[in-house]
Amino acid sequence: MSNNKNSKTVLTAPNPKRIGAFLIDQLVLYVVFAIYFTVAGVSPDKPASMLAYLGAVVLTLAYRVIYPIYISRGDKVGQTLGKRAMGIKTISANGADITVKQLLIRSLFMMVVEGFEIFGLSYLLSTIALLGFPQIVYINYMNVVIGIVSIALMFIRPSHQALHDYVSNTVVILVKQ
Repeated sequence: MSNNKNSKTVLTAPNPKRIGAFLIDQLVLYVVFAIYFTVAGVSPDKPASMLAYLGAVVLTLAYRVIYPIYISRGDKVGQTLGKRAMGIKTISANGADITVKQLLIRSLFMMVVEGFEIFGLSYLLSTIALLGFPQIVYINYMNVVIGIVSIALMFIRPSHQALHDYVSNTVVILVKQ
């Protein structure tokens, strides 16, 4: 990635590192949700309420948006725990630090359109179904198709950008250049 002849080339994160970070983040979110639902008193014999599901969606967005901006300070801005473990981070495509707006767009697109935020999407769809719209689960079919296209783009394009990166104008890079 290079903006002009005076800028340096930035090495984008290889796909295995991106996938590894994603899997670590899903594990982190799984543990967070296990604790959250235990504290909320949700169990197999006592299903979650709409409020509990909304809380889980908020937790997903907090981890994907607030943590990388406000908890990860300095040169760690743009990193979730998974990205930190894999030595990668998300930045703006112009090379600047990522913004809250970009992370929010990126995270919502990953959740609602691509279906990559597995837990967050599940809780969001459960909330909508509790509102009286059970047919919302059919959105999962759209997610599968768009998710496959997004992953294919990530593997085909030299920038390794998935659809959520294009939509939010971001790129995932190696921390150590």
